[in-house]
Amino acid sequence: MATINFYLDSRSPKSDGTCPLKFSVTHKGKRRYLSLGVSVRLEHWDEARGCVQPKAPLSAKVNRLLCRYRLDADEALLDVIADKGAAGASFEDVFNAVRYAVPGEAPRKATFVERLNAFAALKKVGTKQLYMQTLSRMRAFCPGVESLHFEDLTVEWLTRFDAFMAMTAPSRNARNIHLRNIRAVFNDAVAAELTSFYPFRRFKIRAVATPKRSLSVEQLRMLFDYPVEDYAVKYVDIFKLMFMLCGINAVDLFGLQRVVDGRVEYYRAKTGRFYSLKVEPEAMEIFDR
Repeated sequence: MATINFYLDSRSPKSDGTCPLKFSVTHKGKRRYLSLGVSVRLEHWDEARGCVQPKAPLSAKVNRLLCRYRLDADEALLDVIADKGAAGASFEDVFNAVRYAVPGEAPRKATFVERLNAFAALKKVGTKQLYMQTLSRMRAFCPGVESLHFEDLTVEWLTRFDAFMAMTAPSRNARNIHLRNIRAVFNDAVAAELTSFYPFRRFKIRAVATPKRSLSVEQLRMLFDYPVEDYAVKYVDIFKLMFMLCGINAVDLFGLQRVVDGRVEYYRAKTGRFYSLKVEPEAMEIFDR
């Protein structure tokens, strides 16, 4: 069973004669100590009762502080035992639960940039570069961005950042790329329970409609049949295949291995989604060549 006790470390007294007071955390045959940031003289410590003797200076204040620490630690211990059970909770589970309940021992909050870098590191090269571009714009706007936490990126901060980008990027949709990247990092942090702060409930990313740019049938026929020099034939073929294979991306087209039963099958490089596309006779003629 996990236990928590006060422990006065008299092995290394300080220059003023006091000794550091710690929590002794024991579970499954393991023991580790946590500093409480409180020092007490050996002669003033009542080990049996786990408190400072009344004759010690500020004894009432110190004992109230120790009582609060003990209540917080006991509550954290009960929570982890209730969550994982006495047998299922490891020593690290118990120790960390108590450690985070003690003032001054709580884990350091991750900064936004730290989370952005960790999030981008899991992406493919092209996507990671986009996140690095977003970080570059954030640094240009706010040189101290490295120290900002999620709670610092308020609606007002995002509004000013958008206005800053507008000075060099008048296109709303271009700026939205960076704002969506910031939102994606927030979504990831909220899902990981690193923060509950979420400014995008009020800060909306609104896209601007762009003119329709699709080609007409006549334009496609003109491009398909346009006379080109011999070296350029393969580039026209690539354009034709992209159209005939439902807008396949270039990296996926170049990665195709073979046609099986009249179809090409592949996992899209960007998303990992599986595609199975019928190869029409016109496309097959290009593959045969």
